[in-house]
Amino acid sequence: MKKSRNFWPYGILAVIVIGVILLVWLVKLSVQSPVIDDNAYFEKYDEVDKNINSFMKDTKIFLNDYSVYIGANQTPPEDSIHEPLAPYFIKGHRDKLKEAPKVELFTNSPNQIYVLLVPKKISSDLSGIKINLFMVRYHMKKEHLNFNDLHCDSHNLCRTPEFDLDMDGRWKAILQIEYTQNNKTKKIYFEKEFFASKHS
Repeated sequence: MKKSRNFWPYGILAVIVIGVILLVWLVKLSVQSPVIDDNAYFEKYDEVDKNINSFMKDTKIFLNDYSVYIGANQTPPEDSIHEPLAPYFIKGHRDKLKEAPKVELFTNSPNQIYVLLVPKKISSDLSGIKINLFMVRYHMKKEHLNFNDLHCDSHNLCRTPEFDLDMDGRWKAILQIEYTQNNKTKKIYFEKEFFASKHS
């Protein structure tokens, strides 16, 4: 009588070998494509998430004393259209543009971003205000410009040096405003969208 062969050990061994191969492949894939830590707001995502309540509180304190306006290639008028938004207060769903976006930045001539701080009070306990600006192209981490410590005049009008853009489309300006209150340094963030195209 012929003895029947048992293939179970081969099946178990095959599953183990395939599992090891998949594990090695996943490790190799994760090393080649690491998770990029989001630092769009000049801080690591974990730090922002951990300190979100402080950021929101500090933003409200600053906005009690100052209005912020931002414009491209001109001094921004003091109206709500030119107010940047604090990212922590932006609603999750924004209405889509119902008309063609206004061209504000140019890809064939130099640009400048202007930031205007307007005091709401005669005297303020906020001091040592510094502004950093970061320009990022949507969905492209490599396309960005970083302007540290914007030059501000005596009227609280700050501006970037002239810069060139080589890509059309939506760009986001991110402001980091640093200020001192009660001998404590605080940082808050704002953002504003701009649309870039060729100067007609």
